[in-house]
Amino acid sequence: MKAASSRARARKLLASAAATLAATLTLGTPMAHAEDHSNSYPEGYPKVGAEAESVAGFSLNFTRSDGASGYVVPNLFTVHTSASKEGAIKAYCIEFDVNIKYESDLRVGDWKDFPGTNKFKDNAEIQSKVAWIAQRSYPQTDMAELIKASGIADLTEKEAITATQAAIWHFTNNFQYTGTVSGIDQASATRVQKLYEYLISEKNVGMKETARPTIEFKG
Repeated sequence: MKAASSRARARKLLASAAATLAATLTLGTPMAHAEDHSNSYPEGYPKVGAEAESVAGFSLNFTRSDGASGYVVPNLFTVHTSASKEGAIKAYCIEFDVNIKYESDLRVGDWKDFPGTNKFKDNAEIQSKVAWIAQRSYPQTDMAELIKASGIADLTEKEAITATQAAIWHFTNNFQYTGTVSGIDQASATRVQKLYEYLISEKNVGMKETARPTIEFKG
């Protein structure tokens, strides 16, 4: 019984590690070359910021192809690259089923190092579409540019976070957005829906992995 409990804790730790990797893979880092992994950051960095540093979107209703349904609150996470907290990275999660472990240490890795089991694991098309979303939506693309590209007037940051996370999970975990939970007005809900549809549409032609490194959880 004790051994089984230990294995369960180990699985939970590995699950948290996968989620942290997922959260930071999508936006990459400001470093110039992936081959510089060992000397990119000071000791102990990068690491996931505190929960209070994340920015929540609107609660999302969803269904999935496996029959699961419910609601979830998307977040834009903070990743610190130094103790000064300057040059922080903003990141989304690409594993729907696993919770992130806040204030966890990270190391630099590539898409191939992703330890999760969803479609991002070994599907090059999914990887490229997720990368396109991360680069073409907020915050990698500022709000003015995103509004212009999507044609969605009056779009807000919170709406953009909500739609962007939903679009990423659409590709990685068969997430089907079915609307927002109460507490959002109709105009705002409509903008979220339109941005979600834009990000998963045929306009998403994918994007290859760049030379910049991505972040992986340090197990």
